[in-house]
Amino acid sequence: MSKVKHDVVFPTPKEDAAIRAGIAADPDARERTAEEMARMRSASEVVPHIVEHYRRTRGK
Repeated sequence: MSKVKHDVVFPTPKEDAAIRAGIAADPDARERTAEEMARMRSASEVVPHIVEHYRRTRGK
């Protein structure tokens, strides 16, 4: 059995700047406000039947 190696690769400062510039240029990618975050609920609370079906068919 082979071992899977999981390495975390961080972007360089230049790559990170390009990523952040792309996010800033995308009007659909914005940070959520504290009010929006406070209103958010988990999927298991909003659509429990879908989550339960997924867990039954895909595992936890």
